Amino acid sequence: MAVTEGQAVLVFPYPPDAPFSVGSAMGGNKLIYALSTIAVVVSSSSGSGGTWAGAIEALKSRWVPVYVRDSTGVRNGNAELIARGGRAWADVGALDHIDLVDQTESIAAVPQAAQATLFD
Repeated sequence: MAVTEGQAVLVFPYPPDAPFSVGSAMGGNKLIYALSTIAVVVSSSSGSGGTWAGAIEALKSRWVPVYVRDSTGVRNGNAELIARGGRAWADVGALDHIDLVDQTESIAAVPQAAQATLFD
């Protein structure tokens, strides 16, 4: 398994046996954004849902650049996220991961402190 082989780590603020709740899911989303290099929003309704709430929080907190799909037929939240500071990209079919990551080079690199693994 990837975790025991030191190739992956599982991070979540609640115990694995905790029942699902919207609040728990939102708490987990904070970690996902915080541990990411970029965030990509494909579709979001304005003012509702976990995608909207997470993207708004990431934009306000400036955790990561938030790229938002900007093409015909996307939900109304996408344009509003772009207006609030999300970075527009044309279409999911045209998305090139390398180009998207290259655009984040202007983000200052934060030196990482050495950390022990969970298995040391």
